Amino acid sequence: MDFTKVDLSEANVAKSIDKLDKSIQQIVRDHIIWIGSNGAEGEQADLSVTNLAGHDLSKVNLSAANLSYAVLSAADLSRSEMIMTDMSYVDLRDANLDRAVLRGVKLARATLDGASFVGADLGAVVVASRAGGGEWRTSMDHASARRTRFNGANMKNGDYVGVDFTGADLRDADLSGSLLQDTDFSNADLRGANLNNTDQRGSTGLR
Repeated sequence: MDFTKVDLSEANVAKSIDKLDKSIQQIVRDHIIWIGSNGAEGEQADLSVTNLAGHDLSKVNLSAANLSYAVLSAADLSRSEMIMTDMSYVDLRDANLDRAVLRGVKLARATLDGASFVGADLGAVVVASRAGGGEWRTSMDHASARRTRFNGANMKNGDYVGVDFTGADLRDADLSGSLLQDTDFSNADLRGANLNNTDQRGSTGLR
């Protein structure tokens, strides 16, 4: 593409890794220290608007990190921990998130087409009473999850309003207690999926 005459002053253009102040390894190490010290030491990981396409981030702990607008297409995030991580508007096309712990993750308007969430935990986070109590629910509001695999995933009590699950594999996924308003399940495989106590108003493709 030719961007020579395009005004990108307000655009979120993903920066490459070599433009970061620190290496990915150091950012992850500082973030783990930050988590372990309850924020007293280390530094919260901010990888927003960063191009991490194809990178191996398997088994890393990026809980509560900022990954909004990041490009993670074809990245390996399997068995990673991203509890309450901000992944709004992230590009996860064809990424591997098998058995990742994603409780309370924010995936609003994310692109998940062709990604794999087999056995992933997308359940809600129970907030301690001293911190106000209640639940922090996973949000996938108006995300695109076309042909995405969620086989056996825990998706209980989540917000999936307006998600495009066209052609998705949701076999044996647990969606009980979730919000499914205006959600598109066209040609999705829902064999064995648990849809008990879900709000399905305006959804399509459900038999």
